Amino acid sequence: MKLRLLVFALLAVSSLGCAHGKSDSKSDAPDISSDVDSIRKRAALDLNCTESIKVDVVEEGNMWRPWTFAATGCGQHATYLSRMGTIMRN
Repeated sequence: MKLRLLVFALLAVSSLGCAHGKSDSKSDAPDISSDVDSIRKRAALDLNCTESIKVDVVEEGNMWRPWTFAATGCGQHATYLSRMGTIMRN
């Protein structure tokens, strides 16, 4: 009886793990628009550029690695790192 209960419990727990698998949905993507706006403002100051600044994602981050962005404007460029709302020039 105890063996059956143990097997049932193991099957139940293992099936829960499958239910929380990674989704390929675009809705899971983080909203980086506030980071892009902050980088655009920071780059305008850093590059002394009043023209429009273009910001591109160079590398997506994760829990351990920050996002990397490239900002260009007035014939200059700069790279920035963003992690949890903190922006740093690289």
